[in-house]
Parts: sequence; structure tokens; C-alpha cells
Amino acid sequence: MQPYTVFTLADSDSMEKGQGYGVATLFQEIGLRVIADGEKAKLKAKVVEESLELCEGKSSNISKSIKKIRTLFQGQKSINIIKNKALNTELTNLAKHVSSYITTTNNNSAAFVETVFE
Repeated sequence: MQPYTVFTLADSDSMEKGQGYGVATLFQEIGLRVIADGEKAKLKAKVVEESLELCEGKSSNISKSIKKIRTLFQGQKSINIIKNKALNTELTNLAKHVSSYITTTNNNSAAFVETVFE
């Protein structure tokens, strides 16, 4: 079992649908696109919309940052991930907010492992 990161958090069994899961799926998709496509990696507007839907009804810094990402598309279906300063700024903000979810998930996993080996 490896620690969860911003790119793997969405795979955690303990992640409930909601803000944390919404932003986790966004980071996971970005990671997968960069692995698959390298410097040509694109983020689809649909992915951002789906992440925002998971945060719906929440007036939080997470949903505000995702809404800012949504404005970067300006009618386009996708935007570049690599060398996109505006996207990077918002992803940096999101990473700060998702860190508590990562910590909680990793602590829960560590506690589970400890109970197995007691």
C-alpha cells in the first residue's frame, strides 16, 4: 500500500462523493493526460464541469477555484495543461485545499494497516 497523492486520491475507497472527490478526480485526470500525451496534454472542459458538479451546492474555495478554471476555456472544448500559467495558478490553490483530504485518507490507511498487523 502506497500513500495517496493529489493524483491518486480519487482511487481511495474512503473518498466520499463531494468536494474532495471532485477535486481529486480533476487532478487524477490531469495526471493521466500528462502521462499519456506529454507536452501536448489537454484538459477537457467536460472534466472540469464534472468536477464542479461534485462540488455543487458548496460555496467553498474549492468550488471557486474550479469555477475559475472553467473560465479559462473561453468557449473552447479543451485547453493546454503544460505551460499554462493561469491553470497552474488555480491548480496550486486547489492543491492547498485538497491537502487535508490527502492527510486524512493517508492517516485512515495507516490506521487500517496497523490494525491488520497488531
